[in-house]
Amino acid sequence: MTPGWVTPTILLLAVVFLAAAVWQGRRLGPLVAENLPVTVRASETMEGRARLYARGNARLRALDSLRVATVQRLAARVGLSRLASLDDVVLAVSALTGRAPAEVRFVLVDGVPATDRDLVAQSDRLQDLERAVIAASGLPAAPQASATPPQPPPEEWTHEHTD
Repeated sequence: MTPGWVTPTILLLAVVFLAAAVWQGRRLGPLVAENLPVTVRASETMEGRARLYARGNARLRALDSLRVATVQRLAARVGLSRLASLDDVVLAVSALTGRAPAEVRFVLVDGVPATDRDLVAQSDRLQDLERAVIAASGLPAAPQASATPPQPPPEEWTHEHTD
């Protein structure tokens, strides 16, 4: 029922479409990763993540990030391997500091902040526990960041990119 020219026209359009797809695909080429001379300070990353957690009302997730880092540092401080279980860390820290295992477990795992004030209080408890372990272990603490303000990056790092 269709005229004789319809089938050849459809085939010709299909060939033109395939040729255009190959032509455009070759023109764009493969993706290339470019190394840019950009450094981001850890404090900027931390502040940005803190703002995202605050905006998303993700107190427990923020506290969990702090807890994971604290547990890793405490495990290393009390001489446990990275593969030590959380219960082993709790028991070793409670034995070293003289605190009850339930108290240490509450600080490291069980406490759930309901408000921002609770989050800050729980963060302070983590810091106090870590300081107690450092004091009880008798080993020198890791060097703290200096109180001097950060210096601006070198001139060659501050190129602005405009397109």
